[in-house]
Amino acid sequence: MAVTNSSESFKMRRIKYVTGDLFTAPSQESLAHCVSEDLRMGKGIAVLFKKNFGRTSELKEQKNLVGQCAVLTHDQRFIYYLVNIPRSIILHGTKIWLIF
Repeated sequence: MAVTNSSESFKMRRIKYVTGDLFTAPSQESLAHCVSEDLRMGKGIAVLFKKNFGRTSELKEQKNLVGQCAVLTHDQRFIYYLVNIPRSIILHGTKIWLIF
């Protein structure tokens, strides 16, 4: 797995850009990805987060809105679900965002 730092000038690096299988990262490394408010997670990497970590009902109980972040703990890591759109639907295999 190749790691690239966002800026070599940072003394404390908190974000790493990783090339490779994200889910093989060390268990103390936190993971994050973007989701819609409805937490559907039906396409792309979101499907893998849903499969690997599940607990969507626990995420929904947090009732996060756009601009907020739902969080799960898994072993020694935090899994961050960054809510960036209100809703999503799948129409003929294409993800469409509904903005209300």
